[in-house]
Amino acid sequence: MIHADDQLRGQFIWHLEQLLEAEGGKFRGRIIPFLRNVWPKQRALRTPPISAKLTNFALASGDLMAEVVELILPRLVPVRVPTLRMTLAKDGTDYYPARQHPRTTLDLLWAVLGTTLAFPVRLDSMAELNSAMVWSAVLSFTATPKFR
Repeated sequence: MIHADDQLRGQFIWHLEQLLEAEGGKFRGRIIPFLRNVWPKQRALRTPPISAKLTNFALASGDLMAEVVELILPRLVPVRVPTLRMTLAKDGTDYYPARQHPRTTLDLLWAVLGTTLAFPVRLDSMAELNSAMVWSAVLSFTATPKFR
């Protein structure tokens, strides 16, 4: 993985996303150990395209989102290209990990959006976010010393 290019690492992320649902989620238990023990930690490999793919993966990871974000946050850099998928529900269901984990979602977005004014996500899809999620996350953010 270290000597591979971004394209191959991106394909690994795509395969991880496929494993989330493969054979009824049979391989979900292997996702966290893979990210913890195999995914490269080198600073030189933290690129915007891979950060966008890891972010999309985290948003698609369902109940694993909090653990996935915890593992990938140190490996993310700001994304300056419009490659983030911010769909809020899969297959018409009301469940969406960002709504279940508002604090984690804001940590994730903070890492990839940075402090730039360029916003790589379509605002109309973000407008669908539940206002309760946003307010609960904002309240938990302001309670954190790092953001006071």
